[in-house]
Amino acid sequence: MVHKKIFFLFVIIFPSILFGQFAIHKHIAGPTLGFSFLDNAVQLGLNHEYGISLDELGLNETGKLGIGGVLRYWSYSENFPNVNWSYTNVLLGFQSNYHFYMANEQIDPWAGLILAYNVGSVKNEIKTIGYLVKDKSHGGIWLGLNAGVRYWFSNNTALNIRIGFGTSNYGALDIGFDYKFQ
Repeated sequence: MVHKKIFFLFVIIFPSILFGQFAIHKHIAGPTLGFSFLDNAVQLGLNHEYGISLDELGLNETGKLGIGGVLRYWSYSENFPNVNWSYTNVLLGFQSNYHFYMANEQIDPWAGLILAYNVGSVKNEIKTIGYLVKDKSHGGIWLGLNAGVRYWFSNNTALNIRIGFGTSNYGALDIGFDYKFQ
């Protein structure tokens, strides 16, 4: 009988003390590894959010908003009979995410917007002598939608899964770790 009580304490009560959802006035940041839907490119990234309440914005609502930044890097290539194209992308932007309330504080679902600038570049390698290719433009202002969920392993560490879609046929699934700090 004693073992059942100890099990109850560790499974029910201890996680509610140990784990915490997205918090107001706290920073959350961490690295990500993304899998692009465009040519299967792998992305390296960083995310940052700072928690504010909707009430602080004068909206008289109970809710949490995360504002912060995103950074992504990825590259890919396209190969054609006469030319190869190589693309490099560095996405630097601002994100704003609404965090949904969950009774289970280990789970932190959210959805939001990203406004960014893609410092993109493109290079060509002409394979046929005398073949002329117009340079492609690449990069520019980028707008995206994203949604995800964090699973808090501890009070300060979470697994983050994010899916995002945006302009320029962008889409990716990101997996990373986030860390909560002051």
